[in-house]
Amino acid sequence: MGNFRTGSVDEARNEVICTIISQLHDLLDQYRDTDYDCPSGGYSFECGSILYGALTKEMDSLGLLVPYQAVPDSEMSFGEIYSKVCNIKSPMWYHGRSRQHSCNLNEKVRNIADEVMHTINGLELKDFGRT
Repeated sequence: MGNFRTGSVDEARNEVICTIISQLHDLLDQYRDTDYDCPSGGYSFECGSILYGALTKEMDSLGLLVPYQAVPDSEMSFGEIYSKVCNIKSPMWYHGRSRQHSCNLNEKVRNIADEVMHTINGLELKDFGRT
């Protein structure tokens, strides 16, 4: 994160929102990669394809996909985008008839949002300074 003392609250909000959006796009790139390796072992093509499709649909429904904008809505708070990202749905699919695949898209994007949230915890109003 940047130096919030020299920026405004809006700049800080935009920076954390941009960080989340950028990391979601990075995750899309990981799933799209032909060398994607499923952490659950095996089924990498199926896992990457399913998670790529699900994340694409969810990001599109939130207005975070195309065209890629740094901040989708100037009135959107970090809390609102955090909540929306944390509610991204994860598909469930099975190997054979009974073994559910263990990869979880919601868990992955929640970790991204939580990590960004952690970087802004502890900031005080004085950290944002005046512009």
